Amino acid sequence: MTVSSRPQGYLPYLTGGSYNPATSLAFFLGSIALQVGIARSFSKLSFGNSGRSYSSRNSKVSMFSSPEDVEYGYLEEVLSERSLSFARSMNERTLSLLGDPTLSPRYAPILEILESTFRIPHVSRHGTDSEGDEIVFNFWKDGSNPRGIYRRTTLASYRTASPHWVTVLDVDALGRSEGASWVWKGLTSLPKRRDAVCEEIGRDLPTRGLVKLSDGGADAVVLREFDFVTGRLLDNDDRFAFHVHLEAKTRASYKSRDVLLIGTEVGENAMTDSGYPRTVREWTRGTKLEDAPVVFEGEKTDISVFMYIDDQRFRGGGIYEFQYRSMTFYTKQYFARKIHENHLLPINNERRMATEKEPDFIKLDVPEDAQIGMYGDYIMLTLRTDWTINEKTYKTGSFLMVPYDELFQKSLSKDSGFTCNFQVLFEPNETTFYEGYSATANYIILSVIESVKSRLLFFSI
Repeated sequence: MTVSSRPQGYLPYLTGGSYNPATSLAFFLGSIALQVGIARSFSKLSFGNSGRSYSSRNSKVSMFSSPEDVEYGYLEEVLSERSLSFARSMNERTLSLLGDPTLSPRYAPILEILESTFRIPHVSRHGTDSEGDEIVFNFWKDGSNPRGIYRRTTLASYRTASPHWVTVLDVDALGRSEGASWVWKGLTSLPKRRDAVCEEIGRDLPTRGLVKLSDGGADAVVLREFDFVTGRLLDNDDRFAFHVHLEAKTRASYKSRDVLLIGTEVGENAMTDSGYPRTVREWTRGTKLEDAPVVFEGEKTDISVFMYIDDQRFRGGGIYEFQYRSMTFYTKQYFARKIHENHLLPINNERRMATEKEPDFIKLDVPEDAQIGMYGDYIMLTLRTDWTINEKTYKTGSFLMVPYDELFQKSLSKDSGFTCNFQVLFEPNETTFYEGYSATANYIILSVIESVKSRLLFFSI
């Protein structure tokens, strides 16, 4: 393992659909309006022991013992006329207290910056097309596309002053055609290495993706599958599409092209008290979601649970399957196992059935408030609190690496005295602390702050 470092400078920038210099001022002005104009009305709310709630057009998970016990309990029905009337009255009250923001001398220049076409469009690389051009995607909002467009171009074109963009999905047009107020909540593409079609036709671009859309911008979303080959959303009534039309705080991830790991509001006690998935199902394409077997579940009191595949073959590693329970927003229990590529296939697939059964999941013996990730066959740990193991203490804010097989064996033989070879890539001191990391095909790059200056540390594994 080698390490090198160099200073990292600060780069002011404008981005399409994310941060830009005017955003802080806009949020600051907005927060004042919220605090002054609305806080007084909500100060009388009586939430009892807890007041969290989640609602959608089709479902509701409430923390109130009874809506009648709360003066503003009717606000759980967010689209009711009474709730909308309340929102309008609070808007009017805010405007009367702070004035119309459009009349402020700051409004026009802020709006101009927010809608500027000179923002840097952040892109993600997805592979190369049939002509060998590397393709990048970007989600973009502007004055003509307030809900946004998902678009693509070649890397060569992106590097020019005027890239040639091709619209892949127009959220505004989709909303108009379907009579819905769709808000983009993201897209997760099917990894090419786990897509049999890519292998069959030699395609180096994704063929499918999961689009999350929210009607009106709430946390609850619907799930729609997108076909990158045809450039359209699959039909709503396509029984072979991974569509979830019920609005919920759904979480989903491709296990392979025809298998989806999904947590959503299906079946009894499917959601936690916080309104997030409590169960995870393994859904095979062409079958009904409600018939998909439950493969993992947590407690009703958890924040949420989920499962995902961490495929490290592109770094020379294995295929890992993780389960986790979020007991709080800052604590999790992780369960893991290493699997064969045939285990990614549908349950009734002949190749999967002919393969030796997957090993059992093992609870990883790591602090519950640690953050974990994978790089090749190594597990990376970021510590939020001191961790003492085998009479050695690793400091809060340290970044550690350990071979997966060693940690797995330690977790399996917790009481046997088995020790792991934890490698400390970073340990904080009085003037230096960890900020974050990113990973490339060949390097782990740590961002640290040293004496109020940023540094990048490069590790070749």
